[in-house]
Amino acid sequence: MSLIASAAPRVLAGQFTAFFPLRLSHKDVHLALATAQSLGVPLFGLGTVGHLQTAALAKGLGDLDQIATIQVLEEIAGVQVRTPPTAIRSPD
Repeated sequence: MSLIASAAPRVLAGQFTAFFPLRLSHKDVHLALATAQSLGVPLFGLGTVGHLQTAALAKGLGDLDQIATIQVLEEIAGVQVRTPPTAIRSPD
């Protein structure tokens, strides 16, 4: 199952219990960015992820799952991406 397929139901339910803590994901993202830069390889989208994770860490979300980064996007957009748990269906 892909990260998106497993994460989407948890985001919709507001379940951010850490499977992989944001603080560790942030470290890995920045290591990947540094390695890519040293090799001259652009990782355009990953830079954005790193900035969003930095903002999430500043909000104190580091011990939550990496998907808690959605909370930064929700704040920027002024919306909350949630649905009642009974409406959430796991992908087949």
